[in-house]
Amino acid sequence: MSTVLTNQRKSHKDWAHAGAMAGIAALSVAALSIRARTITDLAAALATAIWVGIFVSSSHKYERLMPLAAISGILVLVLGTLVVFHRETPRNDFLQFYVGAGAVGAQDFYGSATAEATRESLSQHQFPMAFVRIPFYAWLLHPLTRLSYHAAYVIWQALSASSFFAAALLRHRYRLAVAVASAWSVPIAVGWVRGQDIGFILLGLTLAMFLLEAGWPGTGGVVISLCAMKWNLFLTLPLFLVRFRSARLLSGFFIGVLSILIISFAVAGAAWPGEYLRLLQKPELSPHIDGMPNLRGLLSAIPKHSYFVTASLLATVGVVILNWFVVFRTASREYAMAATCICGFLITPHVYIYDCALLTPFLVVMAFESRSLPVRYLTILVLTPVFSLLLWSRTWHALSQCAMLALLLAMAMEQRKNSAHIAAQSATSNEHRIAA
Repeated sequence: MSTVLTNQRKSHKDWAHAGAMAGIAALSVAALSIRARTITDLAAALATAIWVGIFVSSSHKYERLMPLAAISGILVLVLGTLVVFHRETPRNDFLQFYVGAGAVGAQDFYGSATAEATRESLSQHQFPMAFVRIPFYAWLLHPLTRLSYHAAYVIWQALSASSFFAAALLRHRYRLAVAVASAWSVPIAVGWVRGQDIGFILLGLTLAMFLLEAGWPGTGGVVISLCAMKWNLFLTLPLFLVRFRSARLLSGFFIGVLSILIISFAVAGAAWPGEYLRLLQKPELSPHIDGMPNLRGLLSAIPKHSYFVTASLLATVGVVILNWFVVFRTASREYAMAATCICGFLITPHVYIYDCALLTPFLVVMAFESRSLPVRYLTILVLTPVFSLLLWSRTWHALSQCAMLALLLAMAMEQRKNSAHIAAQSATSNEHRIAA
């Protein structure tokens, strides 16, 4: 018991130190910035980082205030939403989901959905968008098309907010800490304001981990298969499934994937995979590449005709190897899934700040339970608004992208150290047994 309390005290000190580090970084960048808005944003990030450091340095003292902190974060999010959407018609990414759901049954599914979404987005003075999910997702959302756009949007946002609440409630460890981190999470706020579906993916992933811990691997496998709705973020998920494989887990996963494919072919016809691949190759679907928290954003400054392809390939292989090392060395599902998500973000060609909402609960757990100082510092840094605001900066975005890469590297180094420690203990016990 004393060991646990000691580790928690160390973790609380690390939180305070990381908050101070984040604040110093924000202040330094603000001093170098020449844009007034950037200075204001980074000043807010500095204040938040200092508040985080003060709060977690004495978490037991302020533990009863954590529900109030979560509620205040939610109120700030609601106020920000009212400021953003002062017009009658909300302008965000929900449009593509609504239009895509309406294209169910069309002969040219992706062609019809793309044309309609482009026309409607331009009429709302947005950038041209297209439905970029698999047909199964459109079928799942089809009931919303029976409502008006405004009514469907209200229901969508209510369900999205409920999914974030449910994802926090499903955590059996550090529930209050996850709730506070979620309430003040910039990726979650951006995802909700943008009308994105990341809340549903987060809920599905949290529910799957809950079912695996509860001894329901078959049902957990079916729920994990729903991650196919945003498959580009889970490119290395097979490594996780192989590492923690069981007959029921794999059976549930493959049954779920097979059901998704059957429904997709029934909705969009036999030619939809080719149409989907051609749609994904359109460059206009991935604007603001330098603001992506991945290798593509990090290497975006390299000219395409130069060494971009070679550098991207080598970096991708290196990241996948790091992820494989972490997943197969750790005994923790939480740790392995965190590495899977981080690796998926780094190697996917399409990811934005709101997708980082998936990392929030895993980063909180790692910040409290990891024995590695670099891992704890980096997880806390990614949780603070500094990470998001630096990512949006045209000058300093590489710092956030490097932080993601450094976090995965630190996790691999921690697992290597743990393996060496276990091997040394095993050798020592063998020597004692031989001597006896």
